[in-house]
Amino acid sequence: MRREITFSLDDKNMSLPNRAGIAGIALVLRSMDSDLPIKWEITNREVRLSWECTDQIAIDILMSEAYQIDGKGRIVCDALRLSDKGKYLFSESLCKTFLQQGVQRDMGEEENCSFTVDDVQIVRKYRTVKDCYYTKPLDIFNRKGEFSKSLAVKSNHLPGSTECYVNGFYNATPHEFLPLLFLPLVCGYYQLPNNRMAVVIPEITNIVEFLDDFEPATDYKDFYSGSSSEAALNFLVRSKAVKSNRYAGIDYCEVYQLGKQVWDANQKYLKQQVYRIRNNKELLDEYETARERFPTRVVKKDDETTFLAKSSVLPWICDNLIRHKPWYTGFAKFRKTDKLYEVGGIAKMLEQHICLIIKVIQEAFRAYLAEQYERNHAPYKNTLNKVIYMLDRAKTLETFRSTITKFVARNGSKSLDVIEFFRLIDTDWKAVKDLALLSVVGYKSQNTDDVVNNQEQENV
Repeated sequence: MRREITFSLDDKNMSLPNRAGIAGIALVLRSMDSDLPIKWEITNREVRLSWECTDQIAIDILMSEAYQIDGKGRIVCDALRLSDKGKYLFSESLCKTFLQQGVQRDMGEEENCSFTVDDVQIVRKYRTVKDCYYTKPLDIFNRKGEFSKSLAVKSNHLPGSTECYVNGFYNATPHEFLPLLFLPLVCGYYQLPNNRMAVVIPEITNIVEFLDDFEPATDYKDFYSGSSSEAALNFLVRSKAVKSNRYAGIDYCEVYQLGKQVWDANQKYLKQQVYRIRNNKELLDEYETARERFPTRVVKKDDETTFLAKSSVLPWICDNLIRHKPWYTGFAKFRKTDKLYEVGGIAKMLEQHICLIIKVIQEAFRAYLAEQYERNHAPYKNTLNKVIYMLDRAKTLETFRSTITKFVARNGSKSLDVIEFFRLIDTDWKAVKDLALLSVVGYKSQNTDDVVNNQEQENV
């Protein structure tokens, strides 16, 4: 039999996961030999397939080219050209997302995987995979080897999908269903805190450009992300080319946050939240700046074990960025919920965002530190905590305006523009409060002759 299928990004019946899956099909086709019974053509917006065999034979060929089990018991894809570390991350990610249920994969013995990150040898244990849904014969054909008319979409096709107790699983046509088989190849995978996972699905606007720039995540430090927003931004910056103020081939992406739900204790990775993040060059540039200021470090303990020291500040900044808010928004609340934050990184961020509020507060704080030291040799931390308490206890515009006025007036400031200063307070006093707190927390002495020793400012 002869079959011709065209997958188009312009097809209104295709959702975002379907369109991403079309790019996954194109990824596999690019790596295939031309002497196979499948013929294809890839354009910027379409993938055209044709074959003169049964549907079952054709799909079996595509699936065998897309998914394999390597000699170390890991699910791999030759078309992705992954490193040994990348293969470990890809296999572990699939087993926690698309193949999270036991019926979807056959697990083997436990093995060790070792690789080097920042000159530190890391050893991780993983369960080998004997077989899985993608490498087994698919139950989507009739007895003649043709596609079934209606196919159920389950969690191994779309992470976090569940069955409706009234209507059952969502049913798709073969044309809608096939791209979902190749969706895992173009997704980003991230391990989140509290045993959660994030799956990032890109919105493809140009198949060829996307595949030219697509690089699967192979950085072990990036795999562990502090939040879903950080995962999405990390995924977007991995594209190389920047054209028309956006990263080529991707318009936006969606993040599926997977974790436990109170109504189902049996599954660990059900869909909890979905975020959509628009691809914007300015947004990603600001994220990259923050990532440089709050890097992930591999720490080796005395007993030779290792752990990743992740920033607690970066996820908070990313949450602000994806909501199109200034990076410092909500610091007054953040510092109460997370007492451990990197002062050094905050100081560097402030250096790049110098404004009137920061200048005024830091000059006043500088004078107050000198006064407290001359009076009773007050330790830096005691003075810092005293000012933080003073600023933080103001809960209304009136009390904050009074507090900040007294503090600045008593300690003086050469940078004070009274009219502009109070205009900013009256416009958004909570934002000014966040900046004021950040200014004292991230204060850095401007010269070595200061009475306050910078070495007392520890990055905690």
